[in-house]
Amino acid sequence: MKVIVDNKIPYIREAIRQIADEVVFLPGHAFTPAVVRDADALVVRTRTHCDAALLAGSRVRFIATATIGYDHLDTTYLAQAGIAWTNCPGCNAGSVEQYVHAALLLWQRERRKTLKGMRIGVIGVGHVGSRVCRMAEELGMTVMAVDPPRADRGEAGFVALADVATACDILTFHTPLVRTGAHPTFHLADAGFLASLKRQPLLINTSRGEVVDGNALSDALRTGRYVMLSSIRGNMNRTLTVRSCNVSFSARPTLPVIRQRGNAMPHGWHWRLCAASSAKMPRSAFLHLRFRHANIRQMPMRLICNSTIRSATVRL
Repeated sequence: MKVIVDNKIPYIREAIRQIADEVVFLPGHAFTPAVVRDADALVVRTRTHCDAALLAGSRVRFIATATIGYDHLDTTYLAQAGIAWTNCPGCNAGSVEQYVHAALLLWQRERRKTLKGMRIGVIGVGHVGSRVCRMAEELGMTVMAVDPPRADRGEAGFVALADVATACDILTFHTPLVRTGAHPTFHLADAGFLASLKRQPLLINTSRGEVVDGNALSDALRTGRYVMLSSIRGNMNRTLTVRSCNVSFSARPTLPVIRQRGNAMPHGWHWRLCAASSAKMPRSAFLHLRFRHANIRQMPMRLICNSTIRSATVRL
């Protein structure tokens, strides 16, 4: 049996070699029709789109994605082609919970607020969202949970999305990306939802980027109505926003995204905005960031701002 494996998946090399006769490790973008034609199985991440364009004419009969989401798999085609597949529900639930926890503590420190007693809306209460709910309760927060599919199954304790939009100080998204069906999540946070926010909430999106309408978000950020701290995947990757000293702005890296010298991009990094504490900035400007990671080059970021920019720190 020949298996082709994404070479960025950790801890898999010894295990996969025990069950396969031949194993090839490749970057996700290197999975091509010619490469996979004689493979029996693929182990991929989100960078590899598994559809007819990649798989037609191959002998692949099984695909495993080392991710929770599987929108990069054309499941309709896979079913028609007789190719079995599986994903890894909950595989990074602990890591996402820790990230959200850290983001909340950072926001609390930067804003000089107290999380205890605040209302947090958790949209999507599966493997990740349920852990975030428990963490928020331990911090003394009031949790409002939104999960229409679970509510439809008769489970109690859930509220409507419109309720958290008007009542919550913090909103955090933990949904899969669903484009069809009774409860689609594509652009769940659209212009109408963003306009309905009443309490200038902190928004956190650790689900797929397209759960949030990026154009609507940019328009909303320009109004300065609320602050967002986000980790967005997909085409809108690395959109970051923080609020410090009563200043709202959004910073979006120009392409290419951050590159580490000679190596792959690290899993996390830290940076500090380097603007004079009282300098006036135009609505759109370029500002260089000083990266604390020694091996990462400086890069420009586009700022959308509506007031004086002061130094702020964001951590991912």
